[in-house]
Amino acid sequence: LEYFFALIAMACFYGTFLGSTLANENTASFSTLGARRSIAPVSKLRIISADMAAGVLIHFASVLLLLAYLRLVLGVELSGNPGLILLITFLGSLTGVSLGAAIGVSRLKEGFQTLLDVVIPLAMCFLAGLMVSGMRQLIEESAPVINRINPAALIADSFYCIAVYDDMGRLGMNLLLMGAESLIFLLGSWLMTRRGRYDSL
Repeated sequence: LEYFFALIAMACFYGTFLGSTLANENTASFSTLGARRSIAPVSKLRIISADMAAGVLIHFASVLLLLAYLRLVLGVELSGNPGLILLITFLGSLTGVSLGAAIGVSRLKEGFQTLLDVVIPLAMCFLAGLMVSGMRQLIEESAPVINRINPAALIADSFYCIAVYDDMGRLGMNLLLMGAESLIFLLGSWLMTRRGRYDSL
């Protein structure tokens, strides 16, 4: 199950592509839509909130398709409370999309943003055990703080909490950390977008 838990985390964090796209669409120097939005008589907070809500729901739906494929086609049994499974994947999708939004408002070139959208999730999922079995446990023994700040490891560990450990306290802490990271990414994205100024549009 370790690989499948990390695979679900990987799917959640491919929401970085969607988050970057949404952020670029609010940046006048990246798109004509961003230029129109920059002069629209609507607050940046309202625009970003609507974009993020739509993006997270769309991405969450795509992760649900993955869960259905794992269960119905591959026969992978994700044991545990279905409501908690949905909550974990929703928070994972939120964290992935919000991380992408933070990358998108960084004012980096679009090609470099795409590179970060690929490399950062791959690195996080590698540390969560997607490529090497036992990697997450090895990090837990040698440098546990990495697992506390790596959202992919938090997702994988959350699935372990409901399928193997039956540890609701640890699950709650994982979900709290994911929520806090999402909030940090979203707040940073909003502040960067709000501070954007242009000589001309």
